[in-house]
This record gives sequence, C-alpha cells and structure tokens, in this order.
Amino acid sequence: MPDPLLTNCPGCGKSLQFSQKRLGSLFDHSCGIRFLLELEDANSSAPATGEAPPDCHQMHCPGCFRRLKYPAFAEGLATTHSCGESLSLCAEPLAIEDDGSSEYLEDLELLRFAARPAQLAARVPSASPGAASATLPRVETARPAAATPRRSRTGTRAESRPTTRSGIAFLAGILALMLVVAGLLARALDGQEQRAQAPIARTDPQTQAPPEPTSTNLPALPGSRPEAESGSQTETRSEAEPPLEIAYQPAEDDGLPPPIVLEEGRSPASPAEVEEAGVSEGAPPEVEEQRSELEEPSEPWDVRFARLADEHKQLPSSQRDSLLPEFYSPMDESLQLARLDLDTCLEILAFYSGHNRVFKAEAQLRLRRDDHRRVYFQHMMQRASGPGQWRELADQCKDWGLDSERALVMARLNALQPTTTYASVQALRRDKRAARYELRQELAVFIREERLTAFAALTEIIEWMAERRFAPESARTRLENIITGLELEDEEATELRGALHGLSHMVASDELAKLQKSFASKVERAIAKTVTRLGKALENCLKKDLAGQAFDLLQTLLKLDPDNKNAHEGLGHVLIDGVWYRHYEAEKLAEGLVWHDSYGWVPIGEEARYAALEIFDQQEQRWVSLSQANAAHAEITDPWRLESENFVLVSTADLHLSALVLLRLEAVFLQVFRQYDLFFKGDQGAMLIFGMGKLPEKLVVNLYRSHEQFTEHAKPPTDWAAGFYSGRQGASFFYCTGDRVSFTTLQHELIHQILGELSPGSAPSWLAEGAAVYLEDAFFAGEHLSLGSISDHSRIISYLRKLRQGEEEHSFEKMLTFRSGREWDSGDISQNYRGAGAIVYFMMHFDDGRYRGDFLELLRDRYQRVNRPPEYYLGMTHETLDELMAGYYQNVPLEASERRR
Repeated sequence: MPDPLLTNCPGCGKSLQFSQKRLGSLFDHSCGIRFLLELEDANSSAPATGEAPPDCHQMHCPGCFRRLKYPAFAEGLATTHSCGESLSLCAEPLAIEDDGSSEYLEDLELLRFAARPAQLAARVPSASPGAASATLPRVETARPAAATPRRSRTGTRAESRPTTRSGIAFLAGILALMLVVAGLLARALDGQEQRAQAPIARTDPQTQAPPEPTSTNLPALPGSRPEAESGSQTETRSEAEPPLEIAYQPAEDDGLPPPIVLEEGRSPASPAEVEEAGVSEGAPPEVEEQRSELEEPSEPWDVRFARLADEHKQLPSSQRDSLLPEFYSPMDESLQLARLDLDTCLEILAFYSGHNRVFKAEAQLRLRRDDHRRVYFQHMMQRASGPGQWRELADQCKDWGLDSERALVMARLNALQPTTTYASVQALRRDKRAARYELRQELAVFIREERLTAFAALTEIIEWMAERRFAPESARTRLENIITGLELEDEEATELRGALHGLSHMVASDELAKLQKSFASKVERAIAKTVTRLGKALENCLKKDLAGQAFDLLQTLLKLDPDNKNAHEGLGHVLIDGVWYRHYEAEKLAEGLVWHDSYGWVPIGEEARYAALEIFDQQEQRWVSLSQANAAHAEITDPWRLESENFVLVSTADLHLSALVLLRLEAVFLQVFRQYDLFFKGDQGAMLIFGMGKLPEKLVVNLYRSHEQFTEHAKPPTDWAAGFYSGRQGASFFYCTGDRVSFTTLQHELIHQILGELSPGSAPSWLAEGAAVYLEDAFFAGEHLSLGSISDHSRIISYLRKLRQGEEEHSFEKMLTFRSGREWDSGDISQNYRGAGAIVYFMMHFDDGRYRGDFLELLRDRYQRVNRPPEYYLGMTHETLDELMAGYYQNVPLEASERRR
C-alpha cells in the first residue's frame, strides 16, 4: 500500500491523511467545510466551499431553455448540461432577475481552486478519449447554499470565508479547465467506490446504463399495411396434404459459451476498488486518529438519508437550507445504483416514496428525485415491449410531470399503427385482453400478500414449537408441505426450513396429545383465511377463461389444506377409506392394483415379492423375475404394454425406465393444459385434467431400447430424427440409450401428438414447431413440470445470443413463410427450430404477457381449421410485430436458471 498523503482542514486545522487515488477530489469534513484534497504545501490558501459564491453570470441552456448560473471567472468554458446539451458558458446581454429558479452549475465550483499540473496529471487515469468521456457524470441540478452557514451533523457551524479569484486570466483558465476534468473523473471514481458499499446494489456484468431517452434510440415502427397487401400474407394449408409427420432434431452445439446465468451479488472487485486508503505502520499518532475521517461512509446511503430526513423535520424552517447539501451525497449514490438495473431502481424509488414530506418541502431535492425517475423511464423504455407497457409508462410520466419523456412514449405509441383489416373485432379483443391482464395482476398481488402473511404465521408457529420442544415427525411434515405449497422466495423458504430442521422433540407422553391439538388448531387458523381467499380467486379464474391458473391455485390449495373437500371434488377426486384418488386411480384400486414408480401398476399386498425383484407380468399373467421379464419384453415382437390415465406406452426398454417415461407422459399432459389452456374448446381440457372426462382413445407412444430398433421398426422420416410423431399412424416414436431417455425430444414430440390428436386439423409448420419448442425444455420443480425462466429455454437462448452477436436469425415475417413440411425442411433446420421457438415465446410473453390469450386462440383456431393471420388476433400488422419481436430479444433481461432447484 502506498504511503498516505497529508493535508490540513482549512476550516478547523485538523491534520488529515488520504490515499493517492483521492488526490484532487472534493471532501466534506465533519466540521462543515468542503475542500479540495491537495498536497499540504498546495492547499494553504485554498478556500472552503462553505463561503459565499463568486459573482455569477446567467444564461439559458440552448437545449432545454432552463436558466443557468455559473461563476463569472468560468466565462467561455465548455461543459455539458444535465439535459445532455453541450454548451459554452457565455453570459447573455440581458439582465436576468434571480427569482430562485435558476440552476447553478455546481460542478464549476471546482474552478475556484488551483492545483499544480503534476498533481492533476496524477489524477487522470490512462484511457482513450471515448472511455474518459463515458465516465463523466451529469451536471448536478441543485444550487449551492450561497452564503448561508452550513450546519454540521454535530450541530456546530462553520464561518463563511471570503472568495478569492485569480488575477492571471490565461493561467487560471488553463488550470481551471484541467481541474474540471480531473475533478469530474474523481467524482465518477468515487461514485463507483460508494456503489460498492451500498446495501441494495446488484452488480450485473451484463447490465449497462440505459441510453439517454432521445428520439435516436427509439426507431419508429412502420405504419399499417394496405388491406390488399395484408390479405396477400394470409397463410394457407392444403386440405389434401397428407397427415402430419413431424420429426424432431435435437439442438446442436453451436460452439457458443453456455447460457448466461445471472446471480445476485457483486462481481470480483477491481484493484482500484480493493485498494484501501490508510496509514502505514510508521504513521504519526495524530494522523492515525484521523484515519476514519477520509474513509468511505460507514453508513449506507439510505440510512444516511433517513437520518437527515428526521433531522430536517426537527429543524426550524429558517435553518433547513443549511442542511440541504448533506442530502446530495446519498442521493448521488442512489442515482448511480438506480442506473444498474430496473429492480434496484424500483427499490430506490419505493424508499423515496416513504419520505414525501422532505421532498414536498424542498424543491432542490425534488429535482434530484426526478433524476431517479428519469433513470426509471430509461430502464422501462428498454424493457417495455408492447403498447400496454408503453401506455402505463406514459401515465406514470404524466403523474410525475415528466412531460418530455411522456412525449417520447406517445410518439412510440403513435408509431404502432393498428391493422385496419380487422378493426371491427379489435375493440372486443382489447376488452378481453385487458380483463385477463387485470385479473392476472390481481392474482400476483394476492398471492404475494398471502405468502407474506403465511410466512409470518409459520414463523410464529415454529417459535411456539421451539419453546415447548414439540417437533414430532407428523408436525414437521405438515409444515414442510405448507412451505412447499406456498412457493415462497428462496430466502424465506430457506429460513423457515432451517428453523424447522433445528427443532428438537422432547415432550412428555402425558402432554403430547394436548400439544398436538394446539398445533393443529394453530395451523388451521394460520391457513383458514388463505384457503378461503384462494377459493374465491379460483372462481374468478374460471370465469375469465384462466383455467390453467385455476389449476395451479387448486394444487396450492391442496398443499395448504390436504383434506379440503371442495378442492378435491373440484378436481374430480374420489374418497376411499379416508384417502382421495383420481377416478382412474380409483378404478385401478378396485382391480386390486396400486401404482409403483419403478414397476407401474402392481398387486396390492405383494411388496415383499417385488422387493425380492420378482414381479407379476400382467401380460403373461404369471410371476417371473425382473431380469427374465426385461429380457422377454426387449424384443419388438413382445414389448411391454403399460397404461396410464391418458397414454398407452409400448416399450422394449427395461421396466423401471418404461414406468418413469409413463409418469413423464402424464406430467407433460398436465403441462400442456396449464400453458395452453385456451387451446381446449369449452370445458374439454378442464374435464380431462380434473379427471372428470376421458379421451376417446388413449394416446399411443412407442419407446425402443436402442437406436437400431428405432430405425429398423419405426422408420423415421429423416436420418437425423431423434424422435417423431406421425399423424398418419396416430402415434409417436422414440428410443433410449441405456438407461437414459432424451426428455426434451420426448416432450417436443408429445406436444405435437397431444395438440394433433385432440384437434380435427393441423397447424402450419412454424406454429406447430414453435408450440412444441416452447414446452420441450420443461423440468420438474416439485411435483409438477415447470418452464422456469428464459434461460431454461435452450433454443430461445441460442436465438437471442446469436441475434445479439449480430448473426442472421429468422424474423417474424420470415417465420410465417414456413407453412408446409417441405418448406420447413429447407435451409438450416436448426435455425428454423430456433426461429419457431422464438416467435411463440415472444407472443406468449411480450408486453408483459398481455397477448398470451390472443395467441392461444390463434393456435386453437389453426388446429380447428380456422385460417386467419396473426394480425386478426394481435391487432397489429406483420411489420409492426416484426419490429416488436426484434426489439424484445435485443432488450429482454436474462434471468437466473431455475433448474438447480
């Protein structure tokens, strides 16, 4: 560590030390004086900034026309205003009356100090001109406290000192200009150091500061297309075309690095961030005492701001102006943090919304808060991907009084010309779209509130158990199921599970029954209100055609209240000997069979024989060893034939793998309903999923024990197929390698089969393949399959990364040309798969998911032989959707993978 540099405070005379990296930057001392950090022999005459400001000149900014004030001796210098306008300081000939609204260019206070060129050179880092300019902060928009004495945190006051000015204009100008550059760079570096210690920072190497909201960053979308041209794009599919036969190609290794996984927390610090300013071992004792004076603030910015807000409230109104500069440092830190990402920005704005009193009283602080709001606007202009989000942003700008920003949003909205071909149906669609979105938002708020309430209640129950050393296995299991059912945030779930696992059970036998009764009563009270409200929310979902979310709510309700009769009956369950079963399970139970995850349906009461690896071969109707049965059914002439509620699996693979695949088939069936609920006409899907209806015929799936069997007997349509679904045969075909099955391939082809077999027709290739790609990477999270985040969709991530690296990928318009199998098999098949998945993912998620229902109606109609173009459902031209999709994938944030759970 380099030796510390020494200086004296010009206000109180204390001896201070500082590191080389802080040379030339401003420092606020506890005595109330701000001064420039210089070597001891260079600062003896440096005045403090608490003194009266120099004579000021005034002008108007040529960009925003705001009135500006600056020191007279800075006349002729160039700077950049907070609006982004570059300007040269030039006093206007007309006298401007100071009405208190002028903006003082505070960064120019640096011009009041002189420093040696050698010191300035040491402060300027080695960088290209472009890099250096990128680090310059915006000019602050608050006026200094003029001649008003500044009040320190300890209650002492610093006396005002007279202003000194240089008499050598040329030399002063040169030195002042060099100092401006050095000081601005120092403040930018200091802001980075402060950001490293802030409590809510989320450092993300992929996140960059959003661009300034200028019209050049917002490409205009094309207008509406002529009706005749729009109609010419209508896709057709010949009814004479043979039944669909879709082959699956696994995703190739594109040689790119693995998908980006963003984790919360800081990235490794740079050497400049790690370096500490301190005293070497031989430092004098008086310098050692001042070490903490120049270190970074020990308190986070929000703690300092809250304390200042309380202090501001206690002061008489006549003394509050002297406290205002104290607010600038924490607000500067929070502004830098707000630029990191949208979530951080939202947290900061939420914090400031809790201190409206101080902002209402101080116009200067409101200006700085508006800077935070503009950062939020910049984040949202990058994040927003459709008209609904832009309208919300325009309304927010109106509420905040950000008129220029609102004008930019309205210009973006005006560029989204709706299609004129189907204008008559769009009003009804807008109403339905808005009703679904509103209900989804209400559900999200409701579930979040219920989780917080339940978390607090469970914490109290676990504390009650710990006090009484009551923790029987049944009670632990009950609470564990509730924690799982609530799907709490990772930190909350970890906290509860840690406390639960730390409990000990040491209860006397005569008190056990009493405590068990009390425990049951506490749990019932804790979940009673949540269960009731879940039931009402479920009814609303069914009324608004959100059957998939209704299904999710039913599953959550049963995890919280496993014996809830209404929930079980809603799912079509049957109560037998105190246990609830699905209808199909009840039928098997009547036959004397129960499901086993490794063997399928097995006779009740024969656990010992199965434990000895002896099974009952239901096809042969005899008991045989497991190895003999696997060998017998390994041949294509005598395969396993296993049945579940909706599938028949014909397999030559070993029994345990075949049973595992059969379980996966049923899980995929549930996932298709959950994600594509509106695909099912009327109550068809709900009746099937809730166990109250049956398929006309079960879906047939063929699984081969080797690739050789697969190619010899299944005869795939292409050499590269890893699996395929044949509409002609009404079945799908796969193979395994040893004990492994590609569930991605299985799920992809199964989507084709479910949608195709439950519909009278088929869809164009881009739509059928996109719908399959969207669900192919689903994975188990708990008892059900989950889609996770965008980072869990391998082809979507590959499309996104290639697009951002400047490679050519299929656009929205291009994908609509892939209608037949012949067109699909042309060109780069891998690129076709990526493009199909990208277009479906986009339509399910853009504009915060507002158009999900419209897309599902498009998917359903195409399979029902109703042929309308996407603009009929989405209300926008193909060109507009093409622009929106390109912008969506350029700006959609990458989230952490959820598979590790």
